[in-house]
Amino acid sequence: MDLLKTELPVNEEAFVIGGNLRTGVIMVDIINGFYIVGAGNLAPRRPDKKLLKMGEELMRLSRAFYNKKLHVFSFLDTHHIDVPKPPYPSHCIPSTHEANLAPKL
Repeated sequence: MDLLKTELPVNEEAFVIGGNLRTGVIMVDIINGFYIVGAGNLAPRRPDKKLLKMGEELMRLSRAFYNKKLHVFSFLDTHHIDVPKPPYPSHCIPSTHEANLAPKL
């Protein structure tokens, strides 16, 4: 984590949703192929406590925004089957289960 903080400085501070502030949350790549065990070439091979905790936190955060009628936006990763993405194997092909938003979200 310390290395990440030196390479990608992040200001960690509490964020309170309220007042007249109009805002939203953006979630990136919370899809079956990266999150659900066995759901694709880049998916976890076995249950992972860190991924489970991440999913719970994303649900808590997205519910908090949704309940306050604030925007919740998610990017879905997709790649055409004919376009290689070295060094990665084929993954997140459009219209496949792998490219769908993870079910809990």
